[in-house]
Amino acid sequence: MPAQLHDVFRVSETLDPDDRMTLALLLASTLGDAPVTEDDAACAAEIARRLAAIESGREPLPTLEEFDAMIDKTAEGRRRSALLAGLDRITFRAAVMGGSPCIRGMSWTVSRVLVALASAMDPAPLRAEHPELTPEDIRQALRFAARVLEE
Repeated sequence: MPAQLHDVFRVSETLDPDDRMTLALLLASTLGDAPVTEDDAACAAEIARRLAAIESGREPLPTLEEFDAMIDKTAEGRRRSALLAGLDRITFRAAVMGGSPCIRGMSWTVSRVLVALASAMDPAPLRAEHPELTPEDIRQALRFAARVLEE
């Protein structure tokens, strides 16, 4: 989703100032199910400021890394932090697989690991075919999926 939201910056130049502010508030408050906080409002204001500066040509489009940093400050960022507690191999980055949860920044998404495990029900064939996946990668993908389901 973050890669899609990054594209919002590209289309925002067609919006009037009120719509840009609405968009910024939506970005900051609806990326996750967490309630809107003062930090979200500050993030919305920063996004609105960036949109206006981008539209006027005072600032360039943010990089995906800058966009990721903005998302990290929102309710969705806080939700991700909670999901990732103790899971150092699961990553969310807009530039990798469109922001889907991945294994160590590789093109292996958590869902791809789960589908592969579901078809074999044994990690040995999966690891034999894809040695870049470690047993800990697979364990963390399973833990992450369990946390998401418990939300």
